[in-house]
Amino acid sequence: MAPNEIISPADKMALRAKQADIPASGESKTAGRKRFEPEMREHVIKAATRAIEAKGLEGLKARPIAQRAGISVGSIYNLFGDLDELTRVINGRTYDALYEIERSALEQAREAGKTSREQMMDLAAAYLDFVETHQAIWLACLAFNRNQTDLPPQWYLDKEQALFRIIEDAIATFPGAQELEARQNNARALWASIHGIVTVAVADGFLMQPIANVWTQIQIIVNAVAGSLEGE
Repeated sequence: MAPNEIISPADKMALRAKQADIPASGESKTAGRKRFEPEMREHVIKAATRAIEAKGLEGLKARPIAQRAGISVGSIYNLFGDLDELTRVINGRTYDALYEIERSALEQAREAGKTSREQMMDLAAAYLDFVETHQAIWLACLAFNRNQTDLPPQWYLDKEQALFRIIEDAIATFPGAQELEARQNNARALWASIHGIVTVAVADGFLMQPIANVWTQIQIIVNAVAGSLEGE
């Protein structure tokens, strides 16, 4: 998830031309705008992502984002409705990126013939590495979720649930995780514990708790859960 480059002056001019409501022959102005909507949405998403990476959630302001994307402030609200919707789209991509990293870590662990306990360790290590690499965007995602009072849209919840299912899949072979309810409870307990450890550490900028200490704490949790599921 590398930072997005600020749009060039030439690209800004091209985008403004697209917004000029000059329809092609036989097309309405509305149709002309819709034709370029996906491209403009992508420019806004990239500009907003860069703003968050630079300043956290506080950097998500309509006017600076519009300037970065080379469009008007009004166009942002035409494309996304409000900044909350834009933030959810960015967070959704963050969830997708984390999901792919976790899925890949689990697949590689299984291909290497690792035990279920080792698979859990690899998932935890992948999560820690992701958060360390993308601290600003992840903290912004968490801050946004905490500030919401309404139930998120279903597509957003589905992305969160997909992360839980990876953990459930990793512990499915344990004797104590044969029942669906047991898998779900243990997966959420494991996630909550590791997530809490990592979130506290990243909030401190890994200064109060070095990565090595954070990893030691994570290992304690993973071994405790694995031991419980193994019937120790």
